[in-house]
Amino acid sequence: MAAHHSRNRRPLPGYVLNETVVSRLNEKVMDSHCHIDFIDNKLKEKDKLETWSIQMSNLKLDPSNKFGGMVTNFCQPRDWDRSGCVQPDLMIKLQYAKGVYYTLGCHPQWTHELRRCWTKRMVHIIAQDRLGKCVGIGECGLDYHHKVNKDIQKKAFRHQIRLAMKLGMPLVIHVRDAQNDALEVMRNAGLPRDHSIDRKSVV
Repeated sequence: MAAHHSRNRRPLPGYVLNETVVSRLNEKVMDSHCHIDFIDNKLKEKDKLETWSIQMSNLKLDPSNKFGGMVTNFCQPRDWDRSGCVQPDLMIKLQYAKGVYYTLGCHPQWTHELRRCWTKRMVHIIAQDRLGKCVGIGECGLDYHHKVNKDIQKKAFRHQIRLAMKLGMPLVIHVRDAQNDALEVMRNAGLPRDHSIDRKSVV
């Protein structure tokens, strides 16, 4: 992965997280932001996840035995914004997976797909989590690289901020080409400065 160069900061050294590097680590690795749903949606039916442990074994995902856990982000409304307010199949399959957690929300590029009363469906789905697997709201935010109406993005972001505040849950925020507007939405929504945030910045 190439290091990001900032005008006002010294450049960070580049790094590669491969099997050689991982095998030298003293501790196990925790992936705080991933998208298992994206991968699962692209697999043929016969290859889709049955259980996380079986998938890890079949695909030889952890040859060095360094997997410590992950947080996968369910952020495509087509997967969860459906009638019945039921958890997506993949979410159900991950409920009992050791070290696997998830967040629920809507990425800005899909905010135009949200249907009426979508926040109520989010609340109902989160309420079905009896094991503390849902650890945040998101990935949500603003992304002006995508040609989705800015007002639609802001409205969805604001609703998810307020939902995170209401439920006392961290926010997973995605911001690209919209830093100032994102800060304004957060301020107007009344997000406290000490609210827990996992921010993903894309440049």
